Amino acid sequence: MMDRKPVRDFYNRIIGWIDTDTVTGDQVGRDFYQRIVGYYDAKLNVTRDFYKRIVNHGNMLAALIQQENDKQGKK
Repeated sequence: MMDRKPVRDFYNRIIGWIDTDTVTGDQVGRDFYQRIVGYYDAKLNVTRDFYKRIVNHGNMLAALIQQENDKQGKK
């Protein structure tokens, strides 16, 4: 089962979503258009980008979503 939470910017606009697997705690970050931007592996405590490369230790999915939002020129 998945739990979906919106990620909002400073102006309270939805810029993406984080889907959490309620069993394992793993998460998938999606941008506004539902494209996957990254993954969080709860067991290893690492964040991976779209290509499954480790980008940070800890959960940085919200930062990846914000970064993708900035790339699209929606500041």
